[in-house]
Formats: sequence, C-alpha cells, structure tokens
Amino acid sequence: MEKNYRVHPSVIMKSILMSIDKNQKWLACEMNMNKTVISNILNGKRKITKNIATAFEKATGYPAENLLKAQLEYEMYYSTIENKSIEKTYSVNGKYDVTNSNILLAI
Repeated sequence: MEKNYRVHPSVIMKSILMSIDKNQKWLACEMNMNKTVISNILNGKRKITKNIATAFEKATGYPAENLLKAQLEYEMYYSTIENKSIEKTYSVNGKYDVTNSNILLAI
C-alpha cells in the first residue's frame, strides 16, 4: 500500500543545500535575507512564496516552480485532511443540515 503524504517544501530545500554542501548562513547571504528568516523557512515555519522560491532558484539553481508546486500540494493535502477531521453538521435557518465541507463548497 502506497503512503499518501506530502512534505513541506523546506525538506526539499534542506536536501538541496546538503547536496551542494552549503549552509543556512550561505543561503541567507545568497538570498539577501536575514538568517532568522532563512531558519524559519528551512524549519517549515514559513510558507514558500513566489519571492522565496525565486531567490532560492537564483542561489541554488533548483526550479522555483517545483518549490511552489510542492507548497501548493502540501497545503491542499493537509487542508483536505483537516477539513475531514473537523467536519460537523450545522442547521441553516432550521431547514437544512450541512457540513463544513458543504459550506466550503458553497462559498
């Protein structure tokens, strides 16, 4: 049975840094960002944005598009799981019973 999970793009970024034998300090300098910000990114505490992905690509050569796709897949996968685990039934105007997922689809 295949495991179905997604990793935060920071895992990919750390792997790339290790493969080119570089560290966070080097990356902060190359991306022109504060070391604390880079640390937060690499520890999965920050979302990978277009600007971050582009700066990472310039520094390492790893395609920004791949990081952005990984971020989107991560968010979509875990938001789906989160929505399923907190699904509740609500009464709308006393007439209809709907769940969180129905509400989300209606918006």
